[in-house]
Amino acid sequence: MTKSSIRDENIVYQVAVPSPLREVFDYLPKNPGQSIYPGSRVVVPFGNRTVIGFVISTTSKSQIAPHKLKYIKDILDYEPVVSEEILSILKWSSQYYHHPIGQVLAAALPKKVRGANPVKPMIKIWKSLEFVPEEKLELVENAPRQKALLDLLQQNWLPKADINEAGFSDSVIKELQKKELIFELTKPDFKRETYAPISERNPKAMLLNRDQKSALTAINRTENNFQCFLLYGVTGSGKTEVYMQAMQQHLAKGRQCLVLVPEIGLTPQTLNRLTERFECPIRTMHSGLSDSERLESWNMAREGQAGILIGTRSSVFSPFSDLGIIIVDEEHDNSFKQQEGFKYSARDLAIFRAKKKNIPIILGSATPSLETLQNVQSGKYKQLSLLKTAADTPLPSRLLIDTSKQTITHGLSETLLTKIKKHLDAKKQVLVFINRRGFAPALSCQNCGWVAECSNCMSQKTVHIHPPSICCHHCGEVSELPKKCPACNLSKLETLGVGTQKLETFLRDHFKRTPIFRIDRDSTRHKNQLNEMLDQIAIGESCLMIGTQMIAKGHHFPNITLVAIINADTGLFSPDFRGQEYMAQTITQVSGRTGRANQRGEVIIQTRHASHVALQNFMRGGYNEFASIILEERKNGRMPPFWRLAILKANSRALTTSIKFLASCEDFIQDINNKYHQKVESIGPFPAPLEKRGGKFRAHLMLKSNTQATLQRLLTELVKRLDKIKTKPGLKWYLDVDPADLT
Repeated sequence: MTKSSIRDENIVYQVAVPSPLREVFDYLPKNPGQSIYPGSRVVVPFGNRTVIGFVISTTSKSQIAPHKLKYIKDILDYEPVVSEEILSILKWSSQYYHHPIGQVLAAALPKKVRGANPVKPMIKIWKSLEFVPEEKLELVENAPRQKALLDLLQQNWLPKADINEAGFSDSVIKELQKKELIFELTKPDFKRETYAPISERNPKAMLLNRDQKSALTAINRTENNFQCFLLYGVTGSGKTEVYMQAMQQHLAKGRQCLVLVPEIGLTPQTLNRLTERFECPIRTMHSGLSDSERLESWNMAREGQAGILIGTRSSVFSPFSDLGIIIVDEEHDNSFKQQEGFKYSARDLAIFRAKKKNIPIILGSATPSLETLQNVQSGKYKQLSLLKTAADTPLPSRLLIDTSKQTITHGLSETLLTKIKKHLDAKKQVLVFINRRGFAPALSCQNCGWVAECSNCMSQKTVHIHPPSICCHHCGEVSELPKKCPACNLSKLETLGVGTQKLETFLRDHFKRTPIFRIDRDSTRHKNQLNEMLDQIAIGESCLMIGTQMIAKGHHFPNITLVAIINADTGLFSPDFRGQEYMAQTITQVSGRTGRANQRGEVIIQTRHASHVALQNFMRGGYNEFASIILEERKNGRMPPFWRLAILKANSRALTTSIKFLASCEDFIQDINNKYHQKVESIGPFPAPLEKRGGKFRAHLMLKSNTQATLQRLLTELVKRLDKIKTKPGLKWYLDVDPADLT
């Protein structure tokens, strides 16, 4: 809706408020004839509270009687803070993911934008009503100075100093204000200055090999049109160089670039590489920044002052003055899917945004998601392949060790320990990957069999040594490390399994002269801890790294020549249908940390299930062949990416309550299917893989269809019906559309 169209005395404003209710709420303007534009913040009464909401749209008719409509108390913005483009994306997201629009806005915008504070430096100005009724004009017929000022303010919106300078006293201003012909508001106090375009050629750019040149040519050919590219390259193949040279073309024309990364840990490294290459202003956006820093980055992108914005998931909603290209690095990573609250996929919304904006988008990965590979096969995306490493070094050799046939010490086989010593003696770096933080996954009594479990979740607590404690990694419950068994009171407690802390303790004792870095969520809690460790590793001196998923992707350490993967088979028997896909992606990504320079790397994979067909397929054909096999299995099993999936989830204090609620939804589903002569399959209800979490019992009802339109039609109708029913106290339900996992 254009600004000029919002000038009706009888206009009703539809406002989204931060509420679990899905609808927008109708309000009347405080001053008739006063314009408020969609995307602006307003202060409104809501129940017995006063809240800040966003104007979403306008209407001339309301289903609520005019005398019952409440009035907007205050207008916070002279112009919309949420652009028409972003507002359109948020409204679509609310409908697709079936999440309340008020909560969608709250999740998408920086905290300071959601509050009452000005989003930019402001100045107070005076303006007249845009539409002045005849009866109001009669009030100034015999007051020429007031009429003259009213005429002036209808042409210009001026600060008080400019009004006084034009010859009008404060008393004239006050009289017009009393007659409600003019009013005071605030407006931005600075002019937008976009960044200066850079040269099309950059002397720091590297020479591209044939595959890189071919990829770049294809990307640049579609700079003013939508095209989704999969940049599929082996680890170390130079995907980032292709990104940067593609960005160069847009920056040279004054356009902006959005780079999405899956985790905060990758942001500093990406920032350093882009800062070294480009002279334009570059900003970051992630949860590690303060509220003021996030607002500044948001504003600089919005005003065109930042040429590049690097950010995590929510950055996909950032406003831009002239966005030219979007890059999603490590597109397969499920960190791009928000798991709590507004459950959106940043990757999918980035593609949606690029299509609406008619600009190219690059999805980069050495292990593309099966959804992306299927879109390539169907012709929706175009694949650009980088089949060799940038340094043209051979791919790392891989060795599978069957730990059921070897002596294991603290999770490490004799063969692996020998290999680690060999590489360290050669002054190289070694990475040991184990996706279990803490000292040990479990604490058990050897006398009575007691196991330390979380009281809130149906899971075992993990043992931590620094500080001594047992912690639930699902809900965060922490308790002291017991000295005696709570069940039999004997001192026969032992840890089971191996975590990063236990591995670190053993390796420090085994390789006393070697620097050891443990990189997990516990060792990097404080600001800059991760960066400091990565900087030390980057020097290239011989060291041992012990890491979880945080170190598995994106990082470039040329002197790593050995990667060891412990417990590689955890995904083989996952209750999640994506478990084997994630396992293959993790192994490939971790393996890619070695062999990145002019020296061949080595990868050792430890498993107790070396003969498993999935592992054998992966070892024989690599990720590409493995993905082809899994895709065929998914097709035969009518699962994503060939079928669309949603999960209706319920949680309550009793599992039977959750199950019964979901079972009652089956009647709705059957009725909707009959109404539209369609068939959306339902599976369940059944307990969630993690049955109890945070004190609540969780159950799932899986819904799937062979088309998105069919599934969305059912979900839209189902949500409307569920919103009208009264559920048992304590029971909550929600939808997860296109779930990344089944937990």
